[in-house]
Amino acid sequence: RISDYVHHYALETPTHSALVAQGRRIDYESFHVQVERCAKALLAHDVVRGDRVAMLCTPSIEFYVVYMATASIGGIWLGLNPNHRLDELLYVVKDARPRVLISRLTIRHRDYSEELHALMHEDHGIERLVTLEQSLHGLGTSFSDFLNEASRTSQADYRQALRAVRGSDTALLVYTSGS
Repeated sequence: RISDYVHHYALETPTHSALVAQGRRIDYESFHVQVERCAKALLAHDVVRGDRVAMLCTPSIEFYVVYMATASIGGIWLGLNPNHRLDELLYVVKDARPRVLISRLTIRHRDYSEELHALMHEDHGIERLVTLEQSLHGLGTSFSDFLNEASRTSQADYRQALRAVRGSDTALLVYTSGS
């Protein structure tokens, strides 16, 4: 499984750089810890094998942490294109039906507050909005508060979720422009 590589390199080369993004660098040990914590937070929010977790974000450390955490517990990571307009985002979300949406509020000087409000007020299955910065005026929760909920998931439940994942499970869902 793709998420096994994080654990492997955390054991083999814990102090080597795993990710470098936007002037930040984390080693494999820290990456592994963050992936496990995020996976436990997803489990605390009832994300199970086969559920989708949508992310509206450009590549960053959090982007990879969420992707690996989702895959590690058998969830399906769904990338939302920051270039899409609201109608395009609605189409993807209505079709894929993610349980959780994790997003930046601003990407490349574009404020996504209106789009996030619209996505959360449609009937398409999103149960939780998590924003990578601060919360969105009571509509969602911040990523740091979301991660704090990892403590609700026991190590035994986390291990059980890991064991349930198969190498053939879908880990990523991509919508293309059709080009």
